[in-house]
Amino acid sequence: MSYCINPRCDRRENPEEAPACLCCGTSLLIHNRFRILQPLRPIRLDHATDVFEVVDEQGSWISPPGVHKVLKVLKSRDEKYIALQAREAHCLQMLDHPGIPKVDLDDHFSIAVPGMPFPLHCLALEKLEGVNLEEWIEQHGRISQPQALSWLEQIAQILHHVHERGFFHRDIKPSNIVLKPDGALGLIDFGGSREVTDTYLAKISSGSSD
Repeated sequence: MSYCINPRCDRRENPEEAPACLCCGTSLLIHNRFRILQPLRPIRLDHATDVFEVVDEQGSWISPPGVHKVLKVLKSRDEKYIALQAREAHCLQMLDHPGIPKVDLDDHFSIAVPGMPFPLHCLALEKLEGVNLEEWIEQHGRISQPQALSWLEQIAQILHHVHERGFFHRDIKPSNIVLKPDGALGLIDFGGSREVTDTYLAKISSGSSD
């Protein structure tokens, strides 16, 4: 199946190899690279961002063709949301750690679609396979002390890299930590990240961090 990116499309599911949406005519090859496979969470009108699983049909310097990625599609013209997505893209492009999703320089872009009065702002990032810790704990219950210490050590190492590169994540919680199939942890959702600057540190000191 190919899924239409257009939020105003009435029938978004299409045959796998269709070049354009059969309902609204929107191209199904996003940015000449990405084909949407499925939503990764329910599509809701009150969500500013839709999140999809996509296949990168062209590939890039950091990933070969055919790799599955996550595509965040901002369907709002609110400047605050646009700035937050740009900040997330910049942060991830500056980081290089196996526990952090990779983002290519060409993975942050905007596109126009039929019927939308403003462009959709998109961010494609590496899809870390696995289950988040919130779901894992719901399924398995309490964890042992050695397991907890191992996870804390891994997250500390990831955050050390983030801080060394001059950023704060600012939203550490179980649902933003992924347990990968090999047992390693990954940290996702850098939408609230901030670059460490003297101005930002001054805001923190004064009790404001927006």
